[in-house]
Amino acid sequence: MQKLLKQLNKQFDSQLIKNSEYQKFLDTMHSFLKEQQLDWKNDHEFSCFQNEILYYSLLNKHQFEDTFRNVYVSMFDYWKDLDYQERKHQVNVDIDRLKTSLKSFRFHDQDIYIPIFDERMNRVYRDEMVLFDLKQYGRFRTDFKDIIVADDYYGDILYQSDFCSCRYIATCERGTVLYHPLVNRLYIVKAGICIDTISLDPSCIGQVDDGKLQILISCYVSEDVKSMMEFMIEQKLVNEKFAKKLNKQIIKLNKKQK
Repeated sequence: MQKLLKQLNKQFDSQLIKNSEYQKFLDTMHSFLKEQQLDWKNDHEFSCFQNEILYYSLLNKHQFEDTFRNVYVSMFDYWKDLDYQERKHQVNVDIDRLKTSLKSFRFHDQDIYIPIFDERMNRVYRDEMVLFDLKQYGRFRTDFKDIIVADDYYGDILYQSDFCSCRYIATCERGTVLYHPLVNRLYIVKAGICIDTISLDPSCIGQVDDGKLQILISCYVSEDVKSMMEFMIEQKLVNEKFAKKLNKQIIKLNKKQK
């Protein structure tokens, strides 16, 4: 199987970072994270999607903080005259209005808006932004690297949300399976690390759907190289030239099996 994956990845090495449609967003994202003095992950093409999660998390984080600051400034003259519950109510009126426009997902019956933080910190941003009036919370505006969670903290549910441009396909024995249409490539991810990629012919994107991708993953998991090659040829997931190459390998496999 690894030999076949190597062939596919070499033959159809269409790089996402060189895609004109993606490049502009990549530059925007890169500049923003640099401004935040956060490390840019660049270990593998899959790092682009981890950077996307970081980027969209920070956009949400800033909007929560800006909303609190705007309420605080508008009420500054009588802020100190209000008790905690009154301040909380005033802040949450605007925070609740903001939430409807933000990316989020459900995890353990909670709405998660900032997936780089755990459930507790999400609860603070979601329901207790009034705490940012206190020094121990106010520091999280700029000093928060120590509370960023591991990449796999939220598991598959994160990739089923809008926080990255990959499409969730399935969860299999090997890990989480994601797909990106711009490069027509599958990514198998385990514990936040991309362990394998399956590249298909970008020119054959019109032949691809989730059902076919799930069949490919089934072949991948069962190490059924022959069925995988036959399916790619039959469904025209690779071009004619590469299909001929695969057909020759299938003939060799048939001879060995006799």
